[in-house]
Amino acid sequence: MQLTEKLNTLLEGILKYKMDRITSKDYKRFSDNFLKLHKDNVIKTDKNGFIVGYRKGNNSALWRYIEDDMVINYDHKDDMKIMNFFDFVKNDHRFAKDKI
Repeated sequence: MQLTEKLNTLLEGILKYKMDRITSKDYKRFSDNFLKLHKDNVIKTDKNGFIVGYRKGNNSALWRYIEDDMVINYDHKDDMKIMNFFDFVKNDHRFAKDKI
């Protein structure tokens, strides 16, 4: 089964299938900034071995990272802006808001 098919099977109905390849260094910057945006943002590994970012108290994934393939899967086009433009988007980014 190819990577795309695996993602479609595992993430059906959870994320909108936007997918990018990012290096481990970029992922580190993205995840650090994700945690800085809101005190309730959490990163854990799910039962499928994916690294998942979500809001404490909500089980819906905001994004998933597949470390072996260096692929990040996310909902909105602006989600990735926290990686390179953190200072510009930190006040208005959806991950920073109390309600997602």
